Amino acid sequence: SCDYLYITSKGVFSREDVSDEDKATALRVVVAQCSKTQSMFAHPVPKKGADPEGHIVERIVADVVWLGQFKIVIKSDNEPAILQVVDRVLSALKAKGMDAGSEGSVPYDPQTNGAAESAVKMLKGTVRANLVALEWQIKARVLMDHPILAWLVRHAAMIRTLRIKGADGMTAQQRVRGSNAITRMLPFGEVCRYKARAHESSIPGSGWKWS
Repeated sequence: SCDYLYITSKGVFSREDVSDEDKATALRVVVAQCSKTQSMFAHPVPKKGADPEGHIVERIVADVVWLGQFKIVIKSDNEPAILQVVDRVLSALKAKGMDAGSEGSVPYDPQTNGAAESAVKMLKGTVRANLVALEWQIKARVLMDHPILAWLVRHAAMIRTLRIKGADGMTAQQRVRGSNAITRMLPFGEVCRYKARAHESSIPGSGWKWS
């Protein structure tokens, strides 16, 4: 399921909470969540719809490949911009031999895309929490048009995939890969003062261990 999140000079907003005027100058973020594993992805984009360079299409295709699913249905609302992205993603997935289809919301009833709206709201909360933590660490306010926000939304989505446990006691990462990728994480914006040693890995397959 996918939808847009907006970051404006006034804050972080889901689609229904931001005005058309603010949308025009907002940082747009495509938020997607896998219903089977609850993995979450977030990708800042220069504009709504598919960009000429194909960046957002490549990123979503990479997300689907990471999930390891052969059959996938992409759900969205019927907004032309997101449908354009979905159509191009489906074409790219089918070119890779995947069984891919789409499902839109009921016309004039965007609430039928509830899974995506729920994902946007969860990510919005995680972004705000990490932003507050970053501002506390640097003892300064971060302007809402600062480029670091583009990195922060991706980090927030990664946190939800790696750290948030469901009713089954597992994280989304565990549902996809069978085990957690890492045991420790630095706060967003933190400078690592430790050296990495080869061949002492606490991260499966990485060859590295923080010591």
